[in-house]
Amino acid sequence: MLFDNCPRIIERHYGKIAVLLLFLFLLLAFFYMFLGPVNEDEGWYLYASKLVYQGKILYSDFSYTQTPLLPYVYGIPQLLFGTGLCLGRITSLLFGIMTLVLCMVISNRLAGKLATVICGAAISLNLFAIYFLTITKTYSLTAFFLSVSILFLVSKINKWVKYSFSTIFLCLAAGTRLSAILAIPILLIYLLIFERENKRYFLLATITSLVTIAAIFLPFILRDPELFWYNVVGFHMARYNASDLLHLIQYKINTLSSIARVFSFMMVSVVSGAVLFFVYNWRRMKKALLNHGIYVYLIGILLIIFFSNCLPGGSYAEYQVANLPLMAILAGCIYSKYYEKSVTPEGKSVVLAIICVLLLLNLIGHGTHHVDISGRKLPLDEISRIADYIKEHIPKDEPIFTYHTYLAIQSQRNVLPGLEMAIFSYYPEWDTQTAQRYHVTNNEIVKGLITSQKAAAVILTDLDFKRSASYAPLDKEEQEHIRNDILTKIEEYYYLAKEMDSFGQWRDIVYVYLRKDRY
Repeated sequence: MLFDNCPRIIERHYGKIAVLLLFLFLLLAFFYMFLGPVNEDEGWYLYASKLVYQGKILYSDFSYTQTPLLPYVYGIPQLLFGTGLCLGRITSLLFGIMTLVLCMVISNRLAGKLATVICGAAISLNLFAIYFLTITKTYSLTAFFLSVSILFLVSKINKWVKYSFSTIFLCLAAGTRLSAILAIPILLIYLLIFERENKRYFLLATITSLVTIAAIFLPFILRDPELFWYNVVGFHMARYNASDLLHLIQYKINTLSSIARVFSFMMVSVVSGAVLFFVYNWRRMKKALLNHGIYVYLIGILLIIFFSNCLPGGSYAEYQVANLPLMAILAGCIYSKYYEKSVTPEGKSVVLAIICVLLLLNLIGHGTHHVDISGRKLPLDEISRIADYIKEHIPKDEPIFTYHTYLAIQSQRNVLPGLEMAIFSYYPEWDTQTAQRYHVTNNEIVKGLITSQKAAAVILTDLDFKRSASYAPLDKEEQEHIRNDILTKIEEYYYLAKEMDSFGQWRDIVYVYLRKDRY
């Protein structure tokens, strides 16, 4: 049949196929680096990365709604080479390609060369994942730390070393994205069960995790526990895209549907593999689970991180990109097991045919959803044009007022205090004392910043002042009145100098107001 020679081809040309998959990933990543739409989050991640190396402290000096590790990692290249959106994407790409390599190495150690190729293809042919591994978000770094943790766990090295470093890197993943912290108890349970004859490994991992987590989180907790808790936990749990329970349930169902669509190839393998495992082993389940400990562990942390990513009110399919190493490794191993368990050549060919069809559907299913060619400009060029205008008309030591911090990054300028979290810096429903406490803005603070003329420029889009960072429902008529009042204040102290359409994530119109003479 058509696929009869496929295993022999993989065996003979394994190295070339692996390099081809890496090249394909890089090709698509470079494509998204330049044609992938700019995400609002990229600006505040990079701006936080800049501030921490200027001596500012996360949470207590400015708002930052993730766990603390990413700014200290992404800030290093920014410190060395200067700030810029492209550099942030290059940093993500490097962690993304290392994640791919690590996942393929892990798959090879667990299930052989066919599993390696399937795992590599699962990542390299997933356009949705590649886009989010390329832009500046937490996913690429979290996925990298998870991959390193798993690599140590499956390595045949001294157990004291592998369990120590597997625990440390799992804690580093939690230090990048909080949802990964729930994987640490799963690792401890794994060691308690599968290393039950030597409890010292469990004790080692427990102490290592406590020390590492304390080193990452404790300095910020001790400085201001209230601000830390709100930024890392409270902000996410308070965000709801729906005003009632029915709409919230519908929103969650739509999110799960999106997850199933964009990760279909990997989810089919994990779900079918788990079902078949229980069907064939239910009479000897305890023994079967003990014989497949590493797979039980991988599925365990996949599920715990998956569901924790679904908990926040405003959860999205993209949150699961951090889970990519787990899904891809399991997909490679499970699909290769299906092939090995097929008795006849025809059965093996059918398995390979199904794998190829699912991979193809995975590739074409996403289409051009994350490609931005609006306005006949590259996405980064849209930002650079406004940033270049800011550079030309505003002195370097003068701050700007904008909820789009990627403009501050690209123009190498600062935003006014309280605007560091970009669109997540505006809480019109909060009182002024609360907003100041949490280093964000409300309507009164905005008007005060405008009338003080502390900013050399005000850069807005049509979406600004129309929604709260908390997604709290606002009275549309009242908020429109407030927005018009703010715009009146802006026009009193600033003049419209430039505007451009098809700008940024929402492909909106951007307006640049320059400060009128104060004297």
